[in-house]
Amino acid sequence: MKRISTILIGLSLVFFLTVLPVVSLPSTTAAAEPIKVGFLACYTGMSSLENPWMVNAAKLACEEFGWEIAGRPIKLIIEDSGSAPATAVDKARKMVEADKVHVVIGPITSHAASAVASYLKGIGIPFLFVAEGRIEMLRLGGGNVYLPKGTLRGRSYPLGYYAYDKMGARTAVVIHDDFASGEDFADGAMDAFVSRGGKIVQRIRAPMDTMDYGPYLSSMKDADVVLYWMVPHHNVQFVKQYYAYGMKMPLVISGDPTLGSMSMKEIGDNCLGIIAINAYEAGIDTSGSAAWRDRWMKQYGHLSEKEGKHPYQAEGATAYNSVSIALQAIKAAGGNTSKKVLNDTLKKTKFETPWGPVSFTNEGLIIANSYILRIIKEGDFYRYKDIFTYEQVEAREPDDIKGAAKK
Repeated sequence: MKRISTILIGLSLVFFLTVLPVVSLPSTTAAAEPIKVGFLACYTGMSSLENPWMVNAAKLACEEFGWEIAGRPIKLIIEDSGSAPATAVDKARKMVEADKVHVVIGPITSHAASAVASYLKGIGIPFLFVAEGRIEMLRLGGGNVYLPKGTLRGRSYPLGYYAYDKMGARTAVVIHDDFASGEDFADGAMDAFVSRGGKIVQRIRAPMDTMDYGPYLSSMKDADVVLYWMVPHHNVQFVKQYYAYGMKMPLVISGDPTLGSMSMKEIGDNCLGIIAINAYEAGIDTSGSAAWRDRWMKQYGHLSEKEGKHPYQAEGATAYNSVSIALQAIKAAGGNTSKKVLNDTLKKTKFETPWGPVSFTNEGLIIANSYILRIIKEGDFYRYKDIFTYEQVEAREPDDIKGAAKK
């Protein structure tokens, strides 16, 4: 009997040592599978200046979730899009095929983002842009593209209303970079301005290789306001020359503000009073934004301004918001990262941001506050301050004003 008992004990040990690990391993492995977030940055190319704030912001959003959701670690996979369509698509393909990401975010340039959206439409992985996009991005047919800042025209059109209703302008000169983003930003502001009764006295399209804006400034007509939009390095050059030529008309950046704190410092006091618009900007005076700035400085205050110390950059706030919204959706889905569940959750959930509530239409278009901003100076520091709010705006150009201004 003693020998039989010994044999039975031995067999029991063998059972527990062999069977139980097989039973418990699958749940442990599933719980440990990382949530993979692909982030298309712009270390090089036309948007490299804004990149430090974008990358820091993506990391900060992950940090606020403790780099974990529903027991799954968050893995942020960053690639350089080069601000170029072909490179952005190559990096997105690498993220999808090799890294097996669950969501793709970025890049900031609209032409590169449009190319990525076209690639991802047949794959179904949620794609959140980090800037305004063209409405065509939402009409690709995949149902997986989201514009957390709306469309280009949808972002700019409230400025046309503001220039007419609040600034009292009745005439406007328009000048912008001659490419898709500049064209659409200008069109939205122009349509709204003209729909109110305003008149566009001149429109100037400046080629992307423009180095000297003197000829355009010399031929610029008189008006109550100048509606303009340019990429960051063009914006600095234009504003400097604008005041060097003795121009006095108020400047309104007819779209996403492209003067960051370093650019403002380079321009100096001439930038004071410039008007812009945004849904998310670090300088907006809400309690949530103030707390966000404090968290940013705690995390990145040791860096230089060029490396992304100051959070007064629209790109930082926007990139943070896109990553945070994606992670909030994954959390709301209980950690489920399947394509269908994530896309459904993004379209049905109201998300909290430091700048107010945000939600998406079923088409993937953002509904959020639109803040009118003015550049001010605090000590030696320049920043944007919100001076008026259009609440919970669906960021697309209304049908009843489209085409109001001759193009």
